[in-house]
Amino acid sequence: MTVQKIVPVVSALMLVLLAQQSSAQLEEVIVTAQKRAESLQDVSVSVSVVTGEKLSDQGISRVEELSVYIPNLTLSETGIGTQLFVRGIGSGINQGFEQSVGTYVDGIYYGRAQLTRSPFFDMDRIEVLRGPQVTLFGNNSIGGALSLNTVAPSQESEASVSALYSPEYGETEFTLIAGGALTDNISARVAYRKFDLDGYLYNESLDRDEPQRDFETLRASFKVEFSDAIDSTLKLERSNFDVEGRQIAVLGGIKNSFGAGSSTSGFSFAGGNVPSPTANMTLAEIYNNQNFFGNTDYLAADGNSLVFSPDGSSRYSNGDYSDNTTNNVTLTTRFALPAEYELSMIYGYLDYEYDEVCDCDFSGLLLFDYNTMEDYQQQSLELRFTSPGGQTVDLIGGIYLQKDTLDYDDQLRIPETGSAIQDVVAGIASVAALAPDLASVNVPRRFDQDNEQQAIFGQLTWNLADNFRVMVGARRSHYKKEATRIMDFVNTDGSLPDDNAGSALAPGGGSRLESLDFLFGSVFGAYRHTEEGERERYKTSYNVIAEWDLSDDILLYTSLTEGFKAGGYDVRANSPTSSNKQPDNASIPVSRPGTFEFDDEEITAYEAGAKMRLSDSVELNMAYFYTEIDSLQVSTFDGSVGFNVTNAGRARTQGVEAELRVALTDNLLLMASVGTLDFEFLDYENGSCIGSDELIIQNNLQLPLQRNCRLQIDSNSRAYLSDMKGETNIYVADYSGLLSLAYNREVFGVLQFNGSIDYSFTDEYFANENLDPNMKQPAYGKFNIRLALSDLDEQWTAALLVRNATDETTIGFANNVPLATSQFAAPSYYAFYDQGRSWALQLKYNF
Repeated sequence: MTVQKIVPVVSALMLVLLAQQSSAQLEEVIVTAQKRAESLQDVSVSVSVVTGEKLSDQGISRVEELSVYIPNLTLSETGIGTQLFVRGIGSGINQGFEQSVGTYVDGIYYGRAQLTRSPFFDMDRIEVLRGPQVTLFGNNSIGGALSLNTVAPSQESEASVSALYSPEYGETEFTLIAGGALTDNISARVAYRKFDLDGYLYNESLDRDEPQRDFETLRASFKVEFSDAIDSTLKLERSNFDVEGRQIAVLGGIKNSFGAGSSTSGFSFAGGNVPSPTANMTLAEIYNNQNFFGNTDYLAADGNSLVFSPDGSSRYSNGDYSDNTTNNVTLTTRFALPAEYELSMIYGYLDYEYDEVCDCDFSGLLLFDYNTMEDYQQQSLELRFTSPGGQTVDLIGGIYLQKDTLDYDDQLRIPETGSAIQDVVAGIASVAALAPDLASVNVPRRFDQDNEQQAIFGQLTWNLADNFRVMVGARRSHYKKEATRIMDFVNTDGSLPDDNAGSALAPGGGSRLESLDFLFGSVFGAYRHTEEGERERYKTSYNVIAEWDLSDDILLYTSLTEGFKAGGYDVRANSPTSSNKQPDNASIPVSRPGTFEFDDEEITAYEAGAKMRLSDSVELNMAYFYTEIDSLQVSTFDGSVGFNVTNAGRARTQGVEAELRVALTDNLLLMASVGTLDFEFLDYENGSCIGSDELIIQNNLQLPLQRNCRLQIDSNSRAYLSDMKGETNIYVADYSGLLSLAYNREVFGVLQFNGSIDYSFTDEYFANENLDPNMKQPAYGKFNIRLALSDLDEQWTAALLVRNATDETTIGFANNVPLATSQFAAPSYYAFYDQGRSWALQLKYNF
């Protein structure tokens, strides 16, 4: 750990010693991590809690922004998906994956990756539960769970309006909240939020800042108290979150000093001749060379079609967007039974749809783009029985039912005119004659899935003594999935290619369709195909926890958990699992089979921890965890433009987490948290190679490899693979943490001052699955500062907010630029850049 990171930790420990003499008291934190309202200090789970007030004060409205405040939690947006990781465990980029870290909003499972991008506001609290939550939460949550709890309606009248303005990037936010009693037994709450952002990364091609965000959410909640024993809460919510452009820039690249490209099919623009025609050129120089790409109509004003922007200040793109709409209905009914028992029913309806375009060549040239659309509907019902607690045997149990449908479509689209992808093909001697056939071609893929699941669950707590108890929980799950994936070639108007009009002879015939078969199969590894499957499994998860009250203020616990994440079907593979899955008239055998069905992922986890109230002013919670994962589900780049899902083998992750709260005085609160993480693949033979390593092997160069890599050729496949045994994972930092100070006091007897400073830090980590050092995020620390004044009744508040005060440049995700390695032998990298320094003015008025 560097000196920069040691100083805050040592300072925090010194302040703890001083706080032992303080007469200040900490407020109790209440959580529902075990489906009961309990003190955080009584819960045998590693939990971090962020209050609604903190979320509002810091302008936190997305999980990506929340992750800065939670050690060992990472969320990042990617070009074609979203990834959420806890303790190094998460799901890769594939719409067929269930999420390893479950998200729950007011008890409703938000299991699709796209939903983690949804904005949130008017929250009571967010609980981040680290470690597997397979019994009471279930639903594949083997890495952890995010429990988001909105503010519920009440009989107390409340109304407020708030606004935020940040001139740096044109950020504005407006929130309106109103609630209170409609009758003696009916209360309501309405919340509305509008958010806009002009963008912070300049698009040289379109002469505008990006990403331009436009978010709007409306929520209405109603609570009806039918009697002292029965009440119901109904929540209705609709949210639109639309984005123009992306925060993607090309991070850097390597000159082609390798020769031919590493296309697994052997067809490459760089060719087999030495020196290569692109020798000693970066990808930017190749794209700007008129010997290769004669059409310069789409170059930027400075003559570049692609530039490297290591500071994330600019990008080149012909346009991308993401339009998203979600709808949610949640009905929660509670029945108070005799002897303080309780029965709860939670019904949820959830749907969303999105339409995205990714200019996924990440250049100003017209090469290709991806259009993706997803339509999802889900209904769920949970019935839960809860005993009153405090008895010799306490019980929580119930049943869970869910049914959902997923319709996913994407298309690789080649422009009608001016497509540089035709220049790429024309530069490959063996297929150059087929280049004209590429004009106005789309490659649509459709994936449909129906999923049903049922579960019965229960957790029993046996209080063996006043200071010792054992908790045993189990969840028996059944799921059934049916899925179909179809890929084809069509014209841009949706019609099938003319079967009698090929520009050149392809193997097996001369039709345009056969030309496309040969071209996409041999150069891009994409084949027309149809895959179908049905999968049904019965699985049991369980956990055992032992708790020992060492004293009234110290709880020790240890736990064992076994659970699973459901298998399923690969949405995004470009190849069928065998040649016989292609249409009868397909003209080329599959050179590298793709994937379709993948198996369940299973975990065994151990944890030991302590919850300690060292005095009225000091709380310290610590946990050690060790988890093994079998049949790890991973999505790997296929070397061209696709991804394949496999079960990788085994991995283990371990570390220590600690959280500290100290009331230094009645006016000064210290909070600190830190997490260490050690992840290792124990068995993973078929990982992705680093791009430059592929080129070294392809061209038989006597150069050292950055990591082990091999070319595997057999009768059915040709692939570059790396044995990842002993390697780490994406987003694994040796340590990460947060140090926060909050101060409040009266000013002049008429005003209230509230100030806070948050310092979040992390060690270096790989921002890409193939662990290429060129895509590594160095260690960094960020400061967020807030200074606020209000009247003593807090009827009005005015605040200054400074985020990323030292203007650190950081990335969330990185990957290889498509075609750069395989076709041009000039590896290049793109990254998603985080927002730089900004300041904002916040205003709030309570009526």
